[in-house]
Amino acid sequence: MGSTETDGVTTIPEPARRTDRATSLDPSWRRPILMMALPAVLLTVQIVGYVVAQGGAVEEAAMRAVLPFLIAANHVVVFVALLWVLKREGRTLGDVGWRRDRVGGSVLGAVSLGLGAALALYLFKELVLDAVQPLLEGRRPTFTSLFRFRYQSAELPLLAVATTLVAVEESVYRGYGLAALDRRWGRGWALLAMSLLFGLLHWGNGGMAILFTGVIGLAFGGLFLWRRSLLVPFVAHAAYNAMVILT
Repeated sequence: MGSTETDGVTTIPEPARRTDRATSLDPSWRRPILMMALPAVLLTVQIVGYVVAQGGAVEEAAMRAVLPFLIAANHVVVFVALLWVLKREGRTLGDVGWRRDRVGGSVLGAVSLGLGAALALYLFKELVLDAVQPLLEGRRPTFTSLFRFRYQSAELPLLAVATTLVAVEESVYRGYGLAALDRRWGRGWALLAMSLLFGLLHWGNGGMAILFTGVIGLAFGGLFLWRRSLLVPFVAHAAYNAMVILT
């Protein structure tokens, strides 16, 4: 149905007006922002709920022991939410980067690239990021933890979560959120928004951790935009987490 003009005033028929309102409420940027904010919000609720359930006081050791299980539950819920969103959009995990033909070469090559990126990021953290706090406090950085890996059985749950369930983080932050905002806002603003929200997921480690993790998230985002595959940033993320936890 077309528009009609009466006394110089154009009248839009009701069906067309409804379509226009729907377009004005386009959720193309809200949905990825909300999806990337969900893990941090949900984890905050989980931690607060756990502390309240324990009577309002939890020792650091107890929190460290339960945190991997909270993160695991968090990521399961987030993954289910992502699948629901993708289903509503008529898409699959393959459309956000989990597809072999997006690797851009052999799987072995993608894994090698991811491991190389993880090593570079680990060196950047140890030699640059970890030197910031001592310098701000007027101390000289020591770099004593560089490549001094050690395994403690108590860290096994966190190590397992940090090297496997990061697949959920890569799907949400890079494959879904970053890709959607890149199309909507452009690469620069998309990377900035993604890195901020990714950093906020790590708020429990302090303000500097939010900043530093955001910087690392930029690197993972760059890998994804370069290769258009989640395999490379997933390998980089998992290997980087393993080295950090074991250091």
